[in-house]
Amino acid sequence: MRAVVLEAAQHVVVADVGVPQLEPGEVLVRIERAGVCGSDVAVFSGKRQAEYPLIMGHEAVGTIVDSRMQNRPVGMHPSAESEQNRPVGMHPTRDTEKNRPVGMHSTDAEENRPVGMHPSVESEKNRPVGMRVVIEPNIPCGTCRICCRGLGNVCPFKRSLGMNSPGAFADYVAIPAEFVHPLPDNISWEDAVGIEPLAVAVHAIRTSGMRTGEEVAVVGCGAEGLLLVQVAVAHGARVLAADLHPEPLAQAREMGAEETLVLGRDGAAEYVATHWCPSVVFEAAGASAALEFALSAVAPGGKVVGVGLGTTPVEV
Repeated sequence: MRAVVLEAAQHVVVADVGVPQLEPGEVLVRIERAGVCGSDVAVFSGKRQAEYPLIMGHEAVGTIVDSRMQNRPVGMHPSAESEQNRPVGMHPTRDTEKNRPVGMHSTDAEENRPVGMHPSVESEKNRPVGMRVVIEPNIPCGTCRICCRGLGNVCPFKRSLGMNSPGAFADYVAIPAEFVHPLPDNISWEDAVGIEPLAVAVHAIRTSGMRTGEEVAVVGCGAEGLLLVQVAVAHGARVLAADLHPEPLAQAREMGAEETLVLGRDGAAEYVATHWCPSVVFEAAGASAALEFALSAVAPGGKVVGVGLGTTPVEV
């Protein structure tokens, strides 16, 4: 198959490589569309560490063309085979229903599953060959202490497509079935490729506890920041958008931001303190200056939610 392979920083080739071999519990997805994320640019430029050679890409949608789900016990994580079929998230000494930790896959009803936990894929029918899917690119180990707390998104051992694992800038990618999600036929490939970064924004809004009618600020109006603006507006918030450059701020206004502010100008923080009272500030730039501004802008008792991923250490 063809794949975009990063052989060294700023040196990429389109190469012929083998089609991924499926492990038990995985599906093979033919990639239909893939997006270029800011983190892809950072990996390409060498600003973000990577092991070469690396197939890049993680924002992707495609079609399931093969499956090995029938060879895995229900609810078992692909990486858990060496744990003697222990379900995802369960501590070796926790073997009763009442002691099951948050984060373990379960066949219980949907309403009993912790927020953010993937349902078990009970049969091959759930992810059949031919299904259109969105790929979730970060795959936690499911067994460490962080995962047992239900925080798989920050698992220190997670597999991340296009970062430390073969990515989606290829004809095919192999991935555990729990990490592909059905895509309705009425959503085009072109629109669907933005679902993964949109999910990041939705998760950030939910995590913040933001309520309808509240004032919030988004600092950094790149792609993720603009998605945060859209989602916050859709949830009924009054949004102040801030960025170093005026061009993305014009887009933020088009997406519903009530007011925009150019950072770096004298009096920016004072203006926010005088005219706004944001209960939540979303930092979407991953830069020290943006975080410093977010901390100065948030109302007393409010929250700063870090969304941006920088390429250099952030100081506060």
